Amino acid sequence: KRFVSGELTINSGGLTINTSPTKNFLKGIDNLFISNQEFTHKDITLKYAYYKSSSHSNRGVVIWLHGTGEGGTDTTICLYGNKVTNLVSDTIQNELNDCDILVVQCPSRWLTYTTGINTEDSVNTIDKYQSTYTESLYALIQNYVSTNKVSSNRIYIGGASNGGSMTMNMILNYPQYFTAAYFASEGYADRHITDSQIESIKNIPLWFVYAEGDQTNDPAKTTKATYDRLINANAPNVHLSYYSNGVVDTTGKYKNDDGTPYTYSAHWSWVYLLDNDCKKDNVYLFSWLGKQNNGINDEQKGGSNSR
Repeated sequence: KRFVSGELTINSGGLTINTSPTKNFLKGIDNLFISNQEFTHKDITLKYAYYKSSSHSNRGVVIWLHGTGEGGTDTTICLYGNKVTNLVSDTIQNELNDCDILVVQCPSRWLTYTTGINTEDSVNTIDKYQSTYTESLYALIQNYVSTNKVSSNRIYIGGASNGGSMTMNMILNYPQYFTAAYFASEGYADRHITDSQIESIKNIPLWFVYAEGDQTNDPAKTTKATYDRLINANAPNVHLSYYSNGVVDTTGKYKNDDGTPYTYSAHWSWVYLLDNDCKKDNVYLFSWLGKQNNGINDEQKGGSNSR
C-alpha cells in the first residue's frame, strides 16, 4: 500500500485513486459565476464570487454570507457547500427582477473578534465588540456596488447561520446602507442588541427563517427574540418563516429509509430558503426581496455609493 499526499496518485492494492479535484459536477453552472476574486482592505483579504444579471438599469445585488462550514480561500466551497447556485436559477432571478449575486467568503468565521471572543452568544453591542471582518466586508460591498453600477435602492444582504449573524452585524453597523436583509438560522444573541439598535433597524425590510428544534442557534435567544422585539417596536415590514416540524425535504428527491421526506438537522433552515420554499400569503421571499426599494433615486442620495 502506498499513500502520497498532494495531487499524486494513491495506490491501494489494485485500486488507483487520482486525488486531483474534478469539477464535472459544476458543468452548466460554473460558467455563470466569476469565482475566486480577491479584495483587500486594511490588510484583510476576502475572496468573493459573483454572477452578473441581465439588468442594464436599476441593477440590484443580492449578497450571500456563508455559514461556519464554508469559510476558507476557495469560493467554490461557499458556492456549492449549500444550494447557493439556485439564486441564479430562472425562477429566483425572475422573482428578484434580475439581480447580481455576490457571494463573499471569509478565511475563518464571520463573527471573529480581535478580543478572542468567537461564539455568537458572546456577541456584545457593536460599541464594545466588533467582528474583525466588518469594515473589510463593507468596503468590498461598496466597491462592488460602485464598480458594477448597482442602484443604492437595491442592495440586499443575507446569509445562513454564522452568515446570518454577520448579516445582523452589518445592518446594526450600517442601518442606512442596506435596502433589505434576510436571515436563515441566524445566531446573533438578542440580549446584546440594545433597544436603540432595534429602533435603528426596525424600518429595514427584514425576513427571518428558522425551524423548531434548532440546537445550534437557539431561536428563543436569537431569531425569535429579535423578531418579537421588532414587532413590538411596530416594525412595518418584518416577516418570519417558522417551520414547526424541523427541516425536511420538500422537493421529493430525498427520502428516509421508510420513504418519508428526508429529515435534516433542524439548524439547516437555509434548505427551505435556497429551495425557494419561504413564503407568506403566497408571496415568496425572493419575490418580496426583489420588490424592496426605498423609493429614493440615486441622484437624490448623491450617487450609488452614498448610503
